[in-house]
Amino acid sequence: MTDDWELEDQFLDSYQRVIEKRKAKTSSLTDAEKFLYELGCLDCELRNGGASQYFGNHSIERWQQLKNAWSSEKIPSFSETISHFDAALASKKDAYEAMLAASPSVEEFYERDQAATKRELQKWLKAKP
Repeated sequence: MTDDWELEDQFLDSYQRVIEKRKAKTSSLTDAEKFLYELGCLDCELRNGGASQYFGNHSIERWQQLKNAWSSEKIPSFSETISHFDAALASKKDAYEAMLAASPSVEEFYERDQAATKRELQKWLKAKP
């Protein structure tokens, strides 16, 4: 089994490749790559400043893009994180304020599930489209 540091390296390497592919516009992203890109954006913001920073820097539409890119079949471990974030978002009109109020529990859900999510994502990325 992959240790957490190796898993993190794989995730960041894959995320960097997707960023470069996206910038080059030479080919379209696969469904797995679309989710990886959106998850990478969320992951970076959560690590840097938490969920409120993600929603402060990105619109609610960005969150919707992540959910649209997610596959409950391929990445089942992410479902509770989505549910917890959505419940927090429903509590206030402003997404940034909702996440401030829900912190640190929303980050803790992501932290708890991120290794499983990233393992499932690596399998999805390796699968033939």
